[in-house]
Amino acid sequence: MTIKSQDSTRAAVLVTGGCGYIGSHVVRQLVEAGCHPVVIDNL
Repeated sequence: MTIKSQDSTRAAVLVTGGCGYIGSHVVRQLVEAGCHPVVIDNL
């Protein structure tokens, strides 16, 4: 999966289920792309 930020500001991205297997990998990709992930999960 390739995610590219359009501008130099850090985009805030809401990730639901970010503590699970798929969500954690999505969050990692977002951080590497320069985004600011906001994670919500029901632990």
